[in-house]
Amino acid sequence: MSAPRRALSPDWRSWAGLIVGPVAWALHHQGGSNFNYADCRAWDGTAVVLTGVLALAAVLGAGGLSLSAWRRGGGAAGASHDPPGRFVAGLSLMSAALFALTILIQMAAGLLVPACMR
Repeated sequence: MSAPRRALSPDWRSWAGLIVGPVAWALHHQGGSNFNYADCRAWDGTAVVLTGVLALAAVLGAGGLSLSAWRRGGGAAGASHDPPGRFVAGLSLMSAALFALTILIQMAAGLLVPACMR
């Protein structure tokens, strides 16, 4: 006889977007500003874009984990036995989307605005 399947609990996958999103954005923001202040003529925006790609990959991965936790919890259908876990996963997914958009906007600024004017 198999054990009954556990409902979604707010485990680490549910919290991934809420934790990884702000951390990745902060590291991208700090790294980009440090590269510009070190020598604005040496960095033409490639460092901002490269750190942005790494940060975006981390945020999208965390968002994928949050999405899988949200779907496992019932998703939009609401068929979960653990509404707080589904809520945390949904909130985490929205947070990952917001920080991904923020990183994309900063990457665009790194490409459009000259380095010594940032």
